[in-house]
Amino acid sequence: MKRTIDLLTLLPKDIKDLAIQRHKQYLETQGIDINDSVASNLHNAIDHGISWSKTPEGYNFWHEIHSKIKQKEQKILSSELTYKV
Repeated sequence: MKRTIDLLTLLPKDIKDLAIQRHKQYLETQGIDINDSVASNLHNAIDHGISWSKTPEGYNFWHEIHSKIKQKEQKILSSELTYKV
């Protein structure tokens, strides 16, 4: 598990700063310390680290980003699990 904030820094520049800002806002409203927010991968960081429907961007914006990242992560994982004999 990694800190959610660290995983969010892996996002492309055009959404990285926004995601980090929204994550910090989420933590503040929930009373969660930044070091206690952890995730196993980037799509989980976006899923659990931002309250999608409570942001100005809305649910659909974050859902689209989450879906794209999840697909990329699954593609990478499946290629790592494919061994040539």
